[in-house]
Amino acid sequence: RSLSAVPAAPSLLGKPVVLDRLCRGWQIHQVKNGYRFNGDDLLLAREAWRAKANSKRLLDLGAGTGSVGLFWLAQQPHEAELTAVEAQEESVELLSRTVKLLKLEQRVQLINGD
Repeated sequence: RSLSAVPAAPSLLGKPVVLDRLCRGWQIHQVKNGYRFNGDDLLLAREAWRAKANSKRLLDLGAGTGSVGLFWLAQQPHEAELTAVEAQEESVELLSRTVKLLKLEQRVQLINGD
Protein backbone atom coordinates (compact mmCIF):
# COMPACT_ATOMS: atom_id res chain seq x y z
CA ARG A 1 0.00 0.00 0.00
CA SER A 2 2.60 2.52 1.01
CA LEU A 3 6.24 3.02 0.17
CA SER A 4 6.79 3.93 3.81
CA ALA A 5 5.46 0.62 5.18
CA VAL A 6 8.09 -1.46 6.93
CA PRO A 7 7.60 -4.96 8.36
CA ALA A 8 6.96 -5.28 12.09
CA ALA A 9 6.45 -8.24 14.45
CA PRO A 10 3.34 -10.30 13.60
CA SER A 11 0.03 -9.60 15.34
CA LEU A 12 -1.08 -11.70 18.29
CA LEU A 13 -3.03 -13.80 15.75
CA GLY A 14 0.14 -14.31 13.71
CA LYS A 15 -0.83 -11.98 10.85
CA PRO A 16 1.86 -9.94 9.06
CA VAL A 17 2.06 -6.38 10.42
CA VAL A 18 3.56 -3.25 8.90
CA LEU A 19 4.50 0.07 10.38
CA ASP A 20 3.01 2.84 8.19
CA ARG A 21 3.65 6.56 8.24
CA LEU A 22 0.66 8.36 9.80
CA CYS A 23 1.35 12.09 10.21
CA ARG A 24 3.79 14.51 11.85
CA GLY A 25 6.48 11.83 11.90
CA TRP A 26 4.15 9.42 13.71
CA GLN A 27 3.83 5.80 12.62
CA ILE A 28 1.06 3.24 13.14
CA HIS A 29 1.04 -0.57 13.35
CA GLN A 30 -1.46 -2.19 10.97
CA VAL A 31 -2.19 -5.68 9.64
CA LYS A 32 -0.54 -5.83 6.23
CA ASN A 33 -3.49 -7.39 4.39
CA GLY A 34 -6.33 -6.07 6.57
CA TYR A 35 -8.11 -2.75 6.86
CA ARG A 36 -5.61 0.12 6.90
CA PHE A 37 -6.27 3.78 7.42
CA ASN A 38 -7.25 5.98 4.50
CA GLY A 39 -8.39 9.50 3.72
CA ASP A 40 -11.78 8.89 5.33
CA ASP A 41 -10.04 8.47 8.69
CA LEU A 42 -8.30 11.81 8.27
CA LEU A 43 -11.59 13.51 7.36
CA LEU A 44 -13.35 11.97 10.36
CA ALA A 45 -10.59 13.22 12.70
CA ARG A 46 -10.96 16.68 11.18
CA GLU A 47 -14.73 16.60 11.72
CA ALA A 48 -14.21 15.58 15.36
CA TRP A 49 -12.00 18.64 15.79
CA ARG A 50 -14.47 20.92 13.99
CA ALA A 51 -17.40 19.68 16.10
CA LYS A 52 -15.70 20.88 19.27
CA ALA A 53 -12.48 22.67 18.43
CA ASN A 54 -11.58 23.54 22.04
CA SER A 55 -11.96 20.01 23.39
CA LYS A 56 -8.91 18.45 25.00
CA ARG A 57 -10.37 14.92 25.11
CA LEU A 58 -11.64 12.52 22.47
CA LEU A 59 -13.56 9.28 22.97
CA ASP A 60 -13.01 7.00 19.98
CA LEU A 61 -15.55 4.15 19.97
CA GLY A 62 -14.67 1.28 17.65
CA ALA A 63 -11.13 2.67 17.47
CA GLY A 64 -9.59 -0.18 15.49
CA THR A 65 -5.84 0.41 15.36
CA GLY A 66 -6.39 4.04 16.36
CA SER A 67 -5.90 6.01 13.16
CA VAL A 68 -8.79 8.47 13.68
CA GLY A 69 -7.93 9.17 17.30
CA LEU A 70 -4.22 9.45 16.59
CA PHE A 71 -4.79 11.83 13.66
CA TRP A 72 -6.86 13.99 16.05
CA LEU A 73 -4.34 13.74 18.89
CA ALA A 74 -1.43 14.71 16.64
CA GLN A 75 -3.10 18.07 15.98
CA GLN A 76 -3.80 18.85 19.64
CA PRO A 77 -1.81 20.50 22.44
CA HIS A 78 0.26 18.16 24.61
CA GLU A 79 -2.36 18.10 27.38
CA ALA A 80 -5.00 16.56 25.05
CA GLU A 81 -6.04 12.97 25.77
CA LEU A 82 -7.53 10.11 23.79
CA THR A 83 -9.67 7.26 25.13
CA ALA A 84 -9.89 4.47 22.57
CA VAL A 85 -12.46 1.68 22.96
CA GLU A 86 -12.09 -1.38 20.72
CA ALA A 87 -13.62 -4.86 20.94
CA GLN A 88 -11.07 -6.76 18.82
CA GLU A 89 -8.05 -7.87 20.84
CA GLU A 90 -5.78 -7.86 17.80
CA SER A 91 -6.57 -4.20 17.05
CA VAL A 92 -6.08 -3.23 20.71
CA GLU A 93 -2.71 -4.98 20.72
CA LEU A 94 -1.60 -3.11 17.59
CA LEU A 95 -2.82 0.21 18.97
CA SER A 96 -0.98 -0.51 22.21
CA ARG A 97 2.24 -1.05 20.23
CA THR A 98 1.72 2.24 18.43
CA VAL A 99 1.05 4.12 21.67
CA LYS A 100 4.28 2.74 23.16
CA LEU A 101 6.26 3.52 20.01
CA LEU A 102 5.03 7.12 20.07
CA LYS A 103 5.50 7.39 23.86
CA LEU A 104 1.87 8.40 24.32
CA GLU A 105 1.10 6.22 27.35
CA GLN A 106 0.24 9.28 29.47
CA ARG A 107 -2.16 10.64 26.84
CA VAL A 108 -3.94 7.53 25.53
CA GLN A 109 -6.17 5.18 27.48
CA LEU A 110 -6.99 1.88 25.75
CA ILE A 111 -10.10 -0.09 26.65
CA ASN A 112 -10.62 -3.57 25.19
CA GLY A 113 -14.40 -3.94 25.17
CA ASP A 114 -17.61 -2.90 23.51
